[in-house]
Amino acid sequence: MTLPAGIAVGDVLVIVAQCLNSGGATTFGTPAGWTQQFTSSTGDNRFALYTRVADGTEGSTVTITTASSVAYGSFGSAAYSGNTGIDAVGAAAITSSTTPAAPAVTTTLANDMIVVLTGMANELAGGVAPPAGYTERVEGANGSTNGLAYIADKVQAVAGSSGTPAPTATYSNPKQTYIVAVKGNPTGSAWSIVANLAGATGPTGPAGSAGSAGAVGATGPSTGPAGGALSGSYPNPELADGSVTSAKLAVGAVPIWRSASGVPSSGLGVVGDWYIDTASKILYRKVADATALPVVSGTPTGGSWDTSSVVVTYPAGSVSGDLIVVTFFPYNSAVTIPTGWTQAYVGLHGDPNRIYVLWKFRGAETSETFNMNTNVGGGWHAIAFAASTVHSTAPLPSATSQANAASTTPSAPSLAVSNIGLAIRSWHLGGNHALANITFPASHTQRNYAYWASNVSTFVSATIPVSAIGTVAAASLTLLANGGGSAMTLLVRQSATASAWQAEGLFVPTTGIVNAGVAAAAAIGVTKVAAVPRVRVSKSVAQSIANNTYVTVTWDGEDYDNDTMHDNVTNNDRLVATTAGLYLVNGVVTYLSNVTGLRLVQVVDNAGVTVHFVIQPATSGDDTIVPFTFIIPLAAGAWVSCQARQSSGGALDMRNTVAGKSNFSMARIGT
Repeated sequence: MTLPAGIAVGDVLVIVAQCLNSGGATTFGTPAGWTQQFTSSTGDNRFALYTRVADGTEGSTVTITTASSVAYGSFGSAAYSGNTGIDAVGAAAITSSTTPAAPAVTTTLANDMIVVLTGMANELAGGVAPPAGYTERVEGANGSTNGLAYIADKVQAVAGSSGTPAPTATYSNPKQTYIVAVKGNPTGSAWSIVANLAGATGPTGPAGSAGSAGAVGATGPSTGPAGGALSGSYPNPELADGSVTSAKLAVGAVPIWRSASGVPSSGLGVVGDWYIDTASKILYRKVADATALPVVSGTPTGGSWDTSSVVVTYPAGSVSGDLIVVTFFPYNSAVTIPTGWTQAYVGLHGDPNRIYVLWKFRGAETSETFNMNTNVGGGWHAIAFAASTVHSTAPLPSATSQANAASTTPSAPSLAVSNIGLAIRSWHLGGNHALANITFPASHTQRNYAYWASNVSTFVSATIPVSAIGTVAAASLTLLANGGGSAMTLLVRQSATASAWQAEGLFVPTTGIVNAGVAAAAAIGVTKVAAVPRVRVSKSVAQSIANNTYVTVTWDGEDYDNDTMHDNVTNNDRLVATTAGLYLVNGVVTYLSNVTGLRLVQVVDNAGVTVHFVIQPATSGDDTIVPFTFIIPLAAGAWVSCQARQSSGGALDMRNTVAGKSNFSMARIGT
């Protein structure tokens, strides 16, 4: 195979190899100067990983021999210029998963390049996506689905575990994934990467003309007094006191405290900001607005096709800039992703049931042509959303699908969501079902209908509001006749700017409230601004509170934590003041409805001393909500935890965050 062009002495070279021998597993040889890190086989498939540090004798090609002839093989290689050498290397067991995870390795240097290499048998060319945060370098296939070599990488800034990154493939055929941590430069110098796909070498083109040299920038001073917005002297000037007055920080980068008499106006502040009503002493926090959900733009479109391509017409009435979401139900076919589109989801329920979801923010065009790798056909639908109402960078964060047996009540699956928005439900039904003979679930709004006569299949979709983080419950259509096939649930995420003020409880300081005088979001009335240490934690499940016993409350989720103040697993009952200072502590403990006895909450510090206490009678006919707010000075490393107690006569559940809004938070408000 041909090695990448431009290899320099000291570069770390990697090769991933895969082959099939129809008569039985073969053996890979080791080229001179190379190290065969791993080799293994399953059935007719063989996989191997090779590494080498370039010394100038590696040449431009390398030959890997086999002990017997092979049906086909795929190879991919890459070269990395950073520190010379390999920090760690590992191999995962062979798997047939569509997400073959790499093994976790532990790096010892900052800025290591984590390289994930996978050999894949019978895999689809163009059908592999890199792990989250990784950049794809090689996706070299032998034919359309005869085998594939895959390489992706990313820089790991801090030494430690690499985790188990996994590419996403199309088919469930044998795969083996390796991981190589190339030694990083502790100073964070830029990496140089060259990569090469498997396959024949093409002819060499003529050399291009040399580019002109760039202009040399002016040299900054090494000594002397600083000027402009800086104070002090070079080489260590500082930001001058009072110099940050506007537009120096991104909006929302630092949560802003405001105070005034009366409730805050809806247009004030951004998500994460705080506000104190000096008249009522109520504390407010800016949160995502559960009422501002994505808005469908125009009239959704849909149809079917019987060839190797289909023209998808955008919804009539949609405009340039709108988010276009297209769902395909191709029959035994893969969808080629056009330039500018992002694949949000692919579900393979065996042949022929497949589901693809793609999205883009449209331009002036009114349609898009999508190509398939077969000419069998399938069904599609497209829905548009007003750009201002959806998230601008990650509008489709989660989706799931399932195959359905023939039934008069085919179900779309439930979906766990970490955001609010609008869910799209799509069904592919075997048989000819008229729209009048289909009953959609409650709260669902029917959006698309298409019938594919060639395959006697019906395609429908609907949307449902998702106004709370948690789980979108499964839902079923009601049909007059059996209809199996596939179904999908997909979340369209609301705009990150959709927000509203939420009351967090009473704030009662001992010395009164002084207006901080912050007139606008861009104004900063302090000398130099750093991020405000803050944390807010939540519960995913209810917790049982024994009768007449203080029970320490545990918290397994974080809404935010910017100063390592909480751990979801280790000592997850406490909030730690990593930075010493004066802290505002507040929270809500919600008890399941019960009319007997009292409901208590106390907060204790790391010395076991009770620093705050609240008691109230049980609420008749509803859950009992016990809020608490107080201020406390904490040294670095000191912590507080919340304890709950009740006297109903038996054990009683404390509600989780989703069901009852139980939460616990702490923010540093001064020194």
